[in-house]
Amino acid sequence: MPEDIPIQKEIIDHFNQKNINIFPFCLNACGKEKIEEKLNEINEINEINEINKKIIIFILDDYEFELKSYKNQIILRSSADKSLLKDNEFILPYLWDNNQTSFEPLKRTTKPIIGFCGWRSKPRYEILKKIRNHNQLQANYILRDKFMGGHRLRKDTVNEFYDNMKQSHFIICNRGTGNFSMRFYQTLAAGRIPLVVDTDMQLPLNNIAPYHKVIIMEKTVEKVIEKLLFMWENEDIEKIQQECSKFYEKYLNYNSYAQWLHQEIKDKSSI
Repeated sequence: MPEDIPIQKEIIDHFNQKNINIFPFCLNACGKEKIEEKLNEINEINEINEINKKIIIFILDDYEFELKSYKNQIILRSSADKSLLKDNEFILPYLWDNNQTSFEPLKRTTKPIIGFCGWRSKPRYEILKKIRNHNQLQANYILRDKFMGGHRLRKDTVNEFYDNMKQSHFIICNRGTGNFSMRFYQTLAAGRIPLVVDTDMQLPLNNIAPYHKVIIMEKTVEKVIEKLLFMWENEDIEKIQQECSKFYEKYLNYNSYAQWLHQEIKDKSSI
């Protein structure tokens, strides 16, 4: 079990405490061919040895390709296309740490402030440009020319990232290389409102957690901006920021997610 992905350990500990027989595998950053090969290999081992356990497989990777479904395998993956997910697949919140405390809500300003600190990659380019050019919005960007995410960053880079978030009401959380955004979880934890253009993205606990109360997620940039402006004009922005951090604590931090995941899996299988 990799020590640097503690959410995996939290999930396994939860199922062990419930006396549920599971057998965990981790296929982190393997690539498509290796993952498919390993899933088939795990299935063959299971059939030959007649292991009477659910096999939980963690896949922390950028790939959103379709996976073959095998009996007794439960797949927890960070990236996927919603339209290709099988009933045995569940989305895993992808965070290196669980320690980000929420900021005080940012008070209302003349215009809503939309923040982003990160790589100006293709899936983000349109929303970055249209928000910057919109006369009713204030862009607050720190743009990078390469990926600088992960868990081993210079302290000043991390501070810039969170300072940008602290000074914004909304944060652009479009997908990166994979069909998910680590920034999405960091934004909720920090008490800021995520903006997401839906790229056939499945969110964790999608059938349980009421995301519509705390995020803006639409199919087009225009719809995201329209909903943002409506929220700004008609709702209590400070209160929604507070609800974002509460939402994260209730559904997505390590301890709470493991418990909700158990319920979600029970609803679909006999575990």
